[in-house]
Amino acid sequence: SFNQITTKGVEHLVNAIWGSSTLSELLIDNNQIADRGAQQLASVLPYVENLQQIDVGFNGIKSMGMKLFMTAVAETKKLSTLSLSGNTLDPSSAKAIAYALAFNHSLVSLNLVNCSTESTILRQIAAGIVSNSQIALRDLMGFDLGPLVVTLGFPEAVGHWTNEQVLNFLHSMWEKFGNGIANHTMEDDDGQDDEAQ
Repeated sequence: SFNQITTKGVEHLVNAIWGSSTLSELLIDNNQIADRGAQQLASVLPYVENLQQIDVGFNGIKSMGMKLFMTAVAETKKLSTLSLSGNTLDPSSAKAIAYALAFNHSLVSLNLVNCSTESTILRQIAAGIVSNSQIALRDLMGFDLGPLVVTLGFPEAVGHWTNEQVLNFLHSMWEKFGNGIANHTMEDDDGQDDEAQ
C-alpha cells in the first residue's frame, strides 16, 4: 500500500512472486500500476496458487486492464478477498467483473467502494453475482445489491434487504433449487411459459 509502485515496479514484483507457494496476500493498493500493471498481475495469478487476498484499489485500472485481470480472477481457486475500490468502472470493466463473478467459486469478499454509481454498470455486476449457482460471495461493499436484483426479476421485498441478506438468499436459493430456477423462468420462442405448454 502507498508504495508508489508503477508499471515497472509491478514487472519486478511479478517476477519475484511467480510460482510462490507461500504468498497469501498481495496488497498493492494506492499505487500507479494502471492497465499494464493489472495485465502483468493477471499473467502471474495462475502461478501463485495460494494467494487468498488481493487489493489493487486506487490504481487507475481502466477497461483493458480490468478485463485481463478479472479473466484471471475468474479462474482462481483460492482467492477469497478482492478489493478493486477506487478504480473507475465503465461498461466494459463491469462486464469483466460480472464475468468473473459468474464463474469464480472461491471469492467470499469483494470491495467496489468508489468505483461507480451508474445503475447500468452496477446492474451488470449484480447479474454476474446472481447467475453463479456456486457463488461463494458473502460480503459485498460499494453498492446496494437489493434494488438491482429486483430489476432482474427478484421480489420487491428484496430491494430493502442488506447485501448480506441478499447474498444469503442467493445461497439458499441455489442450494434449494439449483439450475431448475433458470429452467423454470425460461420462455419458448412463442412467449408462453414452459408450464403453460
